[in-house]
Amino acid sequence: FQEMNLNRIEAIIDPANTSSVQLLENVDFVREGLLREYDLGQNGFDDVFIYSILKRDFK
Repeated sequence: FQEMNLNRIEAIIDPANTSSVQLLENVDFVREGLLREYDLGQNGFDDVFIYSILKRDFK
């Protein structure tokens, strides 16, 4: 956060990717919501989760 002068880092992931969900939650990212039909995949539009962590919450 300090080196790049960031306030927020976001991650957008496939809800089925449980390894990524677990990793983000283990490092204190907060799930902010579900973006419905956000990403165009092979079989149409897919839902994704959006996670973030703020500078003030970073340990």
